Amino acid sequence: MRVTAILFFLFISAFAFSQESLISGRVVENSGEAISFATILISETPTEEIPKGAFIAGTTSDDDGIFNIITPAASSYIVTISYVGFTPKTIEVTAPKTLGDLTLERAAEALEEAIITVKGPTIKKEPGKLT
Repeated sequence: MRVTAILFFLFISAFAFSQESLISGRVVENSGEAISFATILISETPTEEIPKGAFIAGTTSDDDGIFNIITPAASSYIVTISYVGFTPKTIEVTAPKTLGDLTLERAAEALEEAIITVKGPTIKKEPGKLT
């Protein structure tokens, strides 16, 4: 009985001190197709002392575009989602939070011109040999 009571209080105290919370969601493009391996960064909400906010955690989305990040405490955070070829998205959330589908817009950048230069080997022809 005494051992059970001790284990019970240890469990309750460990649970009471853990203040982690979860931010989760799914990254998709306009068509609804999942974006695999998008980068998700969590930072603190900016303050006067820290204008950009301190980095907290980061991850990438899985094959289905789903991500889960554990934050140190239930608080307000800035979530930045980015992927090559898409415009980054930044939102402010209060953890714990399930964000649902987060849509990234394609970044339309056109090149004015592309120059391709190809150099081939120089072959000299002489009677009787090829070098």
